[in-house]
Formats: sequence, structure tokens, C-alpha cells
Amino acid sequence: LDSICSGADGPREDDLGDILVPPCCFPLCCFPGRYFLSGLPDRKEAFERELGQLHDGYGAQLRDLQKRLTDVREELRVSEEQRRQIEAHSAMAAKQAAQEKHAREEQHAREVEALSQSLALENKRAKEFEQAVGELKETLRVSEARHQEETCSLQVRHQEDARRLRAQLDEETALRKR
Repeated sequence: LDSICSGADGPREDDLGDILVPPCCFPLCCFPGRYFLSGLPDRKEAFERELGQLHDGYGAQLRDLQKRLTDVREELRVSEEQRRQIEAHSAMAAKQAAQEKHAREEQHAREVEALSQSLALENKRAKEFEQAVGELKETLRVSEARHQEETCSLQVRHQEDARRLRAQLDEETALRKR
């Protein structure tokens, strides 16, 4: 009571376990006086021991949680690193596949161009061959026409020569008969 009246924050250490019951304090008006509760100081020590144990337990749990957090962070860092490596490998593989596809397309384009040029050359040769065949046919037709004309003219000459020879033969035969 002195400490409360004097404005102190709490009871002094030597007052722990003491209770002062003033006279006329209902329901304790029959028991005025000062009483000492012997279990209170032991409770404080037990409480402090229990609090210390809890503090130590919480500290151990905190250290365990911090260790687990560190482990999880390390696992996260490792998995992030693996993810980055996989993404880099995947990007590299995609880039390589794109380059290979581009190279195949270029090779295909070169082959198509070569085949187109070869086809154009063969078409040109075929046209030249057809033109040469046409020219040969024309030359053959002209030659056949000339040959026919020559044959006709030779036949005509041959017939004329044969008539002349017959006429001469007839004349000679007629002259001999005379």
C-alpha cells in the first residue's frame, strides 16, 4: 500500500508474498492484518524458469525455422539456377533448330533453283532439237522434191533418149531393109 501511495510502479521485491488486509475491508473485515503467502515467490521463480524454458524452446524453434528457411531459400536458388539453365538450353536448342530449318530451306531453295535451271536448259535443248528436226524435215522435203524433179527429168530424158534410140533403130532397120 505504501508503494501504491508513494506512486511507485509496482511492489518492491521484499513485499512479494505479503498481503496487507486493512480493517473494514469487506468481506475480509474479520481478518485484518498482514499475511504472508509463501508460495508466491516460488511461483515467480517457477514462472521465470518456465518462461526461460519456453524462451529456449521458442529460440530452438526459431533457429530450426531459420535453418529450414535458409534451406528452402537455397533450394529455391538452386531450382531457379536450374530453371535458368534449362531455359538457356531450351533457347539454344530452339535457335539451333531454327538455324537448321533455315539451312534446310536454303538448301531446298538451291536444289529447286538448280532443278529449275536444269529443266530450263533441257527445255531449251528440246526446242533446239525440235527446231533442228523441223529444219531437217524441211531439208528432206526439199531434197525429196528435188530428187523427184530430177527423177522426173531423168525419166523424161530417158524416155526421150529411148524414143530417139527407137527412132534411130527404126531408121537403121528401115535403111537396112532397103
